[in-house]
Parts: sequence; structure tokens; C-alpha cells
Amino acid sequence: MGEALVDLLEVDGGERLWRAVPGGAPMNAAIAAARLGAPTTFLGVLSDDQFGDVLRSHLAASLVDHAHCPTTTEPTTLALVSAGEDGDFTFHAAGTTATSKLANDLHLPADVGIVHVSGSVAMVIELVASRLEGLLAASQHRALIHVDANPRPQIIGRDRYLRRFNHWLGLADVLKLSVDDIEWMSPGADPVQTAKHWVTPGEDGDHVPGVIVLTRGGSGATVIRDDLVIDVDAPSVDVVDTVGAGDTFAGAVLAALSAHHIASRDALDRLDGQWWRTAATYATKAATISCTRAGADPPRRVELT
Repeated sequence: MGEALVDLLEVDGGERLWRAVPGGAPMNAAIAAARLGAPTTFLGVLSDDQFGDVLRSHLAASLVDHAHCPTTTEPTTLALVSAGEDGDFTFHAAGTTATSKLANDLHLPADVGIVHVSGSVAMVIELVASRLEGLLAASQHRALIHVDANPRPQIIGRDRYLRRFNHWLGLADVLKLSVDDIEWMSPGADPVQTAKHWVTPGEDGDHVPGVIVLTRGGSGATVIRDDLVIDVDAPSVDVVDTVGAGDTFAGAVLAALSAHHIASRDALDRLDGQWWRTAATYATKAATISCTRAGADPPRRVELT
């Protein structure tokens, strides 16, 4: 649950041309999970404008249920993405679906087994952020909660973000983040040691994530629990851009959890290191394939067999 928006990708030709494609981290993850076989619902505010129609068609084409999405007259959120492998984002969010007055019309279906959110846009901008955090808190202990940290410095400052992030740590069962995310949140910190600290239960008995999956770009990924650290490598490819790669990784992990009916913390805690090695390798391969394409275009299951 979160934002669906339109990425305006800069065409690398020196003429400042832009190509509109569906995007938004939570929607990208939903598309990835569905294409990899998971029954998936997207929850977010959608506009009645032409871009909103594009997003609905995009969701439907990948068999993502979006029947619970309220419709607003507010315009679709836009993200301008500069040309290049690591294109920078500029968000146009004020007065759009990202700040929608229909936030309180967001309701999770009762039969959800896994809830995924991203810290990118909707989880940090009001009014939507408070509504989503409320839904996330209400889901704790009745669904598995998967959080992608995914901070966007263009939208929120470090101190404000960290206040929200620390709240999510107390809700997440699985936390995904990148080494770049940790570097932004805590400059100079060792990524693995930081993650180990976050998954180590404290004497106060507060909730901590059961697993942290740390992505390392072209170097692969690392799975971290309080009792293990597993590294997997990424295959080498010719990168077109990295837009949606992290979201594809998240969606692939969600699909793996769904395929094995992991919908509770108890079930999560029973997964062994070999399961996580296989899942992280699978997710890394999916994310790598997405890097060979322009924009957020996750692979389908047949491409990973």
C-alpha cells in the first residue's frame, strides 16, 4: 500500500524530452509480486485523470487487484527521472494523489496475509502517511509486515525521516533497505553491523524485525538475522537504468513468502538460512533483469526459470 505515480523518464538525447511510464515504489513492488505469481492487491489513492487511467490499466495488465483504491479528482503524482543508470528523482507531489484528502477512505481487505509499504512518498507525506501507519499498526500480529526503507531525501529531511523509520522498526517483521539507504540515514556506519543491531532483541522486549535484507546494488544482497549473515552475488548485466530495481527485489521476496504461505511472524522465524539464500538469489536475479530495461518493468515468472 502507498503511492502509484507516473515516472517521467528523461530521454537521453540532449533535447530534454520525457517519456511517461507507470511508477511508484509500492505499486512497482505489487506489479513485481503479481508477475511472479503472488495474488496481489494494491491499495492507494488513484486519480480520475488520464494518468490515473494509465495506472489502472497497468495494474490490471499484471493481474493486481485495485478494487479497494479510492478515486479522487486530484491529479496524479509525478516523478521526473533524469537520464542515466542512476537517474535522480524530482517529485511533484503537493496537491496530488500523494497528499490526497481521501486518505481516510483507504481500508485494507480483511484477508490480507502480507502487508508491504515503502518509505518513499506516501509513508512520509500527510495526510496519507498517518493513515497508512495506522493501517500498518492495525495489521501487526494478524499479517506479516514487510517494510522497504527506501528514503527519498528530495521529499523529507533526515531527522524527520528517522523519527518515522524508528516507528516502522517497531512494526516490521521483514525490513528491506540498501547500503545507500543506511549511508544516508547514518553516514559512515557499517551497514551489516547496523542491521545486526536492529534485529537484536533488547532487554525491554520491544518488537524488532525478524529479518533484514540488505541490497548492495551490483554486488548482490545480504540477509541478516540475529543468528546469521548470508551474502548472495548479483549476475553481471548491461544496465539501462536502476529505476524500480529495489522495488522488484522487494516484490520477488514477497512472492517467495507468499508461495510458501509465510503470513505470520512465527512462520517467518521458522525459515532457515538455505531458504533465505534461495529467496535472496531469486530476488537479486529479478532485480537484475529489471535493470536491463528502461523504467520500472519487473520480470515475469517465466523469465526466471
